[in-house]
Formats: sequence, structure tokens, C-alpha cells
Amino acid sequence: MQYISWNSFEVYPESKILYRNNYYSYLFYEASICAEFGKIEYGWIIEKVDNFYILNGIAMSRNQLLEFLSYALLDLGLYENEVTDFISYWFFEQDIFIEDGMHILHQLSREWIDYNFQLTTTNLYSQNRLFFKYYYMPANSLNLQLNQPRNVLINQDSNYILHEWGIIF
Repeated sequence: MQYISWNSFEVYPESKILYRNNYYSYLFYEASICAEFGKIEYGWIIEKVDNFYILNGIAMSRNQLLEFLSYALLDLGLYENEVTDFISYWFFEQDIFIEDGMHILHQLSREWIDYNFQLTTTNLYSQNRLFFKYYYMPANSLNLQLNQPRNVLINQDSNYILHEWGIIF
């Protein structure tokens, strides 16, 4: 994998990123994080048992789970192409639900994100920064209730929005 230093790039209204005379439709990055993730309050606990998934006490198929997550991610402010990327990467390429047990997608607080992923821009943007911390635990090893994730869009009076999202392992 080639690593690029993104010290200077331009972003255009049609969601294109220009860097060294090349256009990109999104910016992907990886990072090592050495930080406490805080209290687990918001997110989803999904239990996988054989070929079924249990979410909020309701058993469902993999397709039903992916449909639920697609609508939920749209409600959280992701665009359709971002939801498609999220689902295809984490649930097909990486397949984080391959093992039976408890899978937790903990929505990280906006305060945690802003502190640990400091972001500086020259323009004013509305910002939707949505990150989940992923945990795996064996079945029946968890006694935890989570609130449904919440939309954390910070709306600035701007025509542009900056989207940043992902899952942290």
C-alpha cells in the first residue's frame, strides 16, 4: 500500500479532491490510536448466532440486518454512496460479523472525535463526523444496554458539508 502525505489538497463542491493533479472522490486514511474510548452509551449490540443476528431483541437474517443498518446510517447523516461503501467494506470485504458472539458498534462522542482527530480547514463547513469503535465478545459475556446512535451533525451556516466516518478496531 502506498502512503500519501495529504499536506496540501483542494476540495471542490462536486465532492472531488484534487491532489498533485489527480482527482479523488474520497480520502481514506489509517491511523494508530492510543486513547481511552470513554463510556459506551450509544451504538448497537448485535449478537450473531449461527446464521441469525439479534438486534434489540429481534432475530433477523443477514440481509435484514444490512437493510436495518443501511436505513440507520442514512438517518445518522451518511449519504447513500457512503452507506454503500460502509456496508460493502465492513460487512463484505472485512466481514466483521463472521464469528458467533456479541458484536458492538459503539458510537464515539463528538467530543472524543474532535479531541483525537483534530481537523483544521480554511473554510467554514457543516460537519458530520461519525465514528464507531468495534468490540467483539463471546456470547453471553455482556450485560450492557445502549441508546440508539444519534446524528451529530454540527450545522454551520454553510453551503458545504464535511463528512468523515469509519470504524475503529
